[in-house]
Amino acid sequence: MMSHQAAASDFGGLKKTLAFSVRLVAFITIPAMLGLMIWREPIIRVLFQHGAFIAESTRLTARALLYYAIALPGLATVKLVVPAFYSTKDTKTPVIVAAISMVLNVVLNIVFLEFSSSGCRTVARRWRPPLACYFDFFALILIFRLRYGPMGFREILKSFSKIFLCSAIMGVACWLGGHYTEFTIHSRFLGAALDVHFVDCRSYGVVPGAAWVFRCSESKRFMV
Repeated sequence: MMSHQAAASDFGGLKKTLAFSVRLVAFITIPAMLGLMIWREPIIRVLFQHGAFIAESTRLTARALLYYAIALPGLATVKLVVPAFYSTKDTKTPVIVAAISMVLNVVLNIVFLEFSSSGCRTVARRWRPPLACYFDFFALILIFRLRYGPMGFREILKSFSKIFLCSAIMGVACWLGGHYTEFTIHSRFLGAALDVHFVDCRSYGVVPGAAWVFRCSESKRFMV
């Protein structure tokens, strides 16, 4: 769609398509991010805690998943913004921004290693992927806006606030499900997997209902 609009010099339509696509992807990935953050340990335990993969391995892997989950919305939206540049026959800008992001990642790694205390170093280093990922997204979207004009950021922010509110309600459902479920007493794979699946389905089912209450336009298009 963006390629057709760029070919027709319909940059107003292209911006609307990109803005709505960003909102739609946020509607999917922000609840997913929050769900992964809250249920990271049960999910890792069900999938991998077998044989030599012990409880300590689950704890360490879940800690890494926490920070990768934070980067999920930024990573997904970058995959939308880059094709927007490609549709306008600009392949250089995404590569330049990606290179700067990579350099930023390396610099942050050096800074965290050299100047952080031993207690904060491990935590600080895990923030590198999310920081670099969101830098990539915001740099690209800012350049696109400077070139082609306003994209309706007010409407995007309004949608994001509703999506975060719906996701927060879902997060409460996730936490309550984890708090009251008997997941931890299951020693067999099937029982633990069924508990995780049941709580996840119930929790994610909250999102469409909350989106309907708060009138999120993205939910209607997603259902279609």
